Amino acid sequence: MKWCSEFMKILMISPKTEGIGGVAQHVSTLIGKLREQGFTIKVVSSENTFIINKSGFRNPSFALFSIPKIFLRKYDIVHGHEAITAIPMLTTRGKHILTIHGIFSKSIEYIHGKFWNKVAKFYEKRFFKHIDTITVVSKSSYEYYKSIGYNPIYIPNAIDLNIIPKNGIREHPRQVVFIGRISKEKGIDILLQAFTKDILKNIDLIAIGNGPLRNNLEKRYTSKNIHFKGFLPRKIALKYLKGSDLFVLPSRIEGLSTSILEAMACKTPIIATNVGGNSELIRNGENGILIKPEDPDTLAFTIRNAFDNYSYMERLAETAYKDVCNKYNWNIVFKKYLEVYGL
Repeated sequence: MKWCSEFMKILMISPKTEGIGGVAQHVSTLIGKLREQGFTIKVVSSENTFIINKSGFRNPSFALFSIPKIFLRKYDIVHGHEAITAIPMLTTRGKHILTIHGIFSKSIEYIHGKFWNKVAKFYEKRFFKHIDTITVVSKSSYEYYKSIGYNPIYIPNAIDLNIIPKNGIREHPRQVVFIGRISKEKGIDILLQAFTKDILKNIDLIAIGNGPLRNNLEKRYTSKNIHFKGFLPRKIALKYLKGSDLFVLPSRIEGLSTSILEAMACKTPIIATNVGGNSELIRNGENGILIKPEDPDTLAFTIRNAFDNYSYMERLAETAYKDVCNKYNWNIVFKKYLEVYGL
């Protein structure tokens, strides 16, 4: 592989390659593994490209302003991550591979409404047909893009088991952690509502991440058992995950969550909503607990019950750890990307 890689140039386009977000972690790990094999990688991301840093403008402006950096340039592989990168990708020459982290049009509808969903569906049909290979990270995304006429390849998100810390950070006797974007789609408001219930008054929540709802929610939820940490480096966030009794992801919509994979690798018991890729990773009562979304009362009860039956949760976490080792580690997933590249 080293012999081949010395002569192969790969362009990687992604809105984010830094931070605790799932897409950023996926892309940065893939880049690192490719470089280890000797590939020459050019990276275009919002970290090195001008963007309009305002909600609703970040990704479109990234797509627009990345074009001059790569216009008509030739690469062996052009690998874009997230649907919006299809536009700049198609201004380059090479084998075009698009990895979609979720269902683009459905995410757009949830955030921006039905009109923009129609625009997004037009975009999916108009631009994706020019892509050589589409990969998706969840089975629900696979089924959707298959249904609209594409032939996607399923390559799940993965976790590098070598980054999991041996020791965690524990600040409270009973500690629950949320790691993710502080936004509506992640359901963080539902989790905060749950932590205002009396049955959770002796359990502490650590919320790690930034997002458009953070300032409002911090002002609104001031209970002593709710602790907003904001953005933390991934190494520190993982230590909180390792040191916590539970990881909770109350998403309204979700792809294949990297945070869930990290919790599985940390052997931290998981409670998640039964949406999107969560139900692909979590088998209710076997390797975690799934509950319906939009229900703070049920979420509060489930968290309380988890602490009351913690030996049961630990058994689920052991099964989850085996799952992540066997199905979702980077040694397996990296080989699948090399196959897509033609190696």
